[in-house]
Amino acid sequence: MYNRLKSYLDLIRFFNPTGTLLLLYPVVITFLWLESGVDNLRLLILFAFGTFLMRSGGCIVNDLCDVKFDKKVFRTKNRPLASGAVSKIEAIILLFVMLLLALWILLQLNNTAILFGFSLIIPIAIYPLTKRFFKYPQLFLGATFNLGVFLLWLALSRDISVVAFMLYVAFVLWTIGYDTVYAYQDIEDDKVLGLHSTAISFGRHGRMMIMLCYALFFILLLVVGIMKGYGFIYFVLLNLFTIYVIARISFLDLEDRDECSRFFKFNNIIGVMLVILYLLNNLII
Repeated sequence: MYNRLKSYLDLIRFFNPTGTLLLLYPVVITFLWLESGVDNLRLLILFAFGTFLMRSGGCIVNDLCDVKFDKKVFRTKNRPLASGAVSKIEAIILLFVMLLLALWILLQLNNTAILFGFSLIIPIAIYPLTKRFFKYPQLFLGATFNLGVFLLWLALSRDISVVAFMLYVAFVLWTIGYDTVYAYQDIEDDKVLGLHSTAISFGRHGRMMIMLCYALFFILLLVVGIMKGYGFIYFVLLNLFTIYVIARISFLDLEDRDECSRFFKFNNIIGVMLVILYLLNNLII
């Protein structure tokens, strides 16, 4: 029983929460930009739970689509579906449960947010297939991954503004950056299998493109922070952190799987630092 439960938890990456957290940070930062108080804290909690469920469901869909490839890739060959620890029927049942719970959360929102939430099913379902036909699947991932920014905006009954699009683009760039580094772990296997990734498509410009994504990400956050009224402290701290991250990327060994994995997880620190920075500035202004 314990082994079966662990296999289900492994299937939804329960013990590897980095993906869930990277989905959540953009929502939290957007919430902090919109809300200085805690009046809508219940809504943020709902979004956090919904983020966990959708990421879990996304992992199941991804593994169902890629089970044949996962068996041939060093990093993924021991995943529950690829190894046979969980059957496809079990995975589909678990996916159905996750989607039902996510639907319950979505129905707690206003009608506009509910309609927008239903539309997200299409890109979420398409993403696992993009690596087969699209040379830049990380772009599609970023565009899909961060639609929660607009969903939160609508759930708070706010009109979509220029800032919403700026935050969305910022987080898309961040996603492309860290997921490109993540893709370097599988670059040789992907080439053999004929799969696409930005790690492959960027070619010899990979490091430069990753740095550009992070630089633009931080610049956009700087601009929306200033538009919010954040002052000198925000400007200085964000710029210092930007310099540190760019410097770290410049020394990153993209051919080292372990180092790429560590940098991918390092994005949790980036997310936490940004949340703290926004919290502090909300208290100051």
